[in-house]
Amino acid sequence: MAENIALQQQRTDKVAPVVIGLLELKRLTKDPGFKYDQNSNTFSYQGQENTIIYDGKKLQLIDNKSNQPKMIAENQNPTGNPQWSAINLPVNCSGLSQQDENKFANPEFVHKVKQAIKEARQQTQQNSSTNQKTKAISR
Repeated sequence: MAENIALQQQRTDKVAPVVIGLLELKRLTKDPGFKYDQNSNTFSYQGQENTIIYDGKKLQLIDNKSNQPKMIAENQNPTGNPQWSAINLPVNCSGLSQQDENKFANPEFVHKVKQAIKEARQQTQQNSSTNQKTKAISR
């Protein structure tokens, strides 16, 4: 059992930063699968295979077929670079598989997510700048 916990932590270290980045990308691009619940201050994104849920403390990756968590992680360093600590999953949850790790920690995928976030942020800044100029002109 301790071996599985250590393995889940290793996989969480690799997967959690990408999952939170993917959630940020979906927020920035206003993806239709992205939701924000103001009452619980929770961000979520439902994809084809998985759902990502983040409440500012806990990050969850839920399998859409089984509705079971694959990963529950908590940020141990909220003021700096995130350090994700795996939280024990409910009984009978398999956790992150090698396939999940390969998918989310794939260097090409990680690069694509980072690049898309960078582009989305630039687009957001350009839109904000254009809106400010338009407001100034219309005054």
